[in-house]
Amino acid sequence: MIRVFIIDDSVLIRFALTQLLNQEEGIVVVGDAPPNEDLFKTIEAAKPNMLILDIPIPRETGIKYLKRLHKFRLPAVVFTKSDKTIAQDLIPLLEAGAVGFVIKPEKDAPISDIRDQLVYEIRHNISRKADACPVPYQKSAITKTARVSFQSPLWCVAIGSSTGGPEALMEVVTKFPENFPAGIAIVQHMPVGFTTRFAARLNENSHVAVKEAAQGDIIKAGVALLAPADYHMEFQEAAEGHIKHAEVRLTQDPPQWLLRPTVDHMMMCLAPIYGSHMVGVVLTGMGEDGVIGMRTVKQCGGRTIVQNKETSVVFGMGQEVIKNNLADEVLPLNKIAERVMEIIKS
Repeated sequence: MIRVFIIDDSVLIRFALTQLLNQEEGIVVVGDAPPNEDLFKTIEAAKPNMLILDIPIPRETGIKYLKRLHKFRLPAVVFTKSDKTIAQDLIPLLEAGAVGFVIKPEKDAPISDIRDQLVYEIRHNISRKADACPVPYQKSAITKTARVSFQSPLWCVAIGSSTGGPEALMEVVTKFPENFPAGIAIVQHMPVGFTTRFAARLNENSHVAVKEAAQGDIIKAGVALLAPADYHMEFQEAAEGHIKHAEVRLTQDPPQWLLRPTVDHMMMCLAPIYGSHMVGVVLTGMGEDGVIGMRTVKQCGGRTIVQNKETSVVFGMGQEVIKNNLADEVLPLNKIAERVMEIIKS
């Protein structure tokens, strides 16, 4: 049962959303309140596992509230009015813990107009488990010759994250130095349209170069490739003379765990190419995406690191990796970049 708590200044909107959601199988509204000082005690008493939060204008107030709600480690769907400034606030909202966005109906339009989108965001962000294990990924044709004997770069770091990931990635990626000797590949679960802005934001704050991955990009030392939303980021091995590298292949193959891209697709492609010269990292996030990928990393001789529960916004992906005995190390967020660099240097 998905237990929803609604936060909105308008008692009419809270009532309407409650009526709408309580008609949905498997969803129950366990409480609602305006954003006041008693809100946090009310949420604790209600024990929800999902928040619906109005972000008012100016949005700075709502973003601060969302950051304060972080302590509950609950996914939050933002329910907000449409206006010209929302695009500027998407990344701060994601970094504050938002996992989905639903635009309020226009004035005089019925609340039922947004039913399907709201229910989708709730279900999609509370559980990303598929009914069955996906078919193992089959690698695309490899272009190489028997003369190939080394890779460029020698090391690759693959990072996967979801709920709470933008903030966690900002902490990890910005600690890598400008002369970082490894290539970096990242999958962050994000809605369409967000990854371009997020890659730019990471790039502005990092010593390494960060870009949204494009078809044909290759893994390079000191460069981080972020998977674009709605595309699986896969890699195939290619060779130029004696040097082999991993080349990006973007696909719209069917979603896995209701997701596209997935951490699994990324890691399952990179691990056979880099073998023992790969580090797989799973950060905060919901669901079990990353388990198959981290298993492949270990099977190919690589190292695996998981963000610990205490510093995760949602301890889902990491917990699943640990439950399957696939984590070589479980570390607080502020220690992960340092440890990755130690592994590469050693």
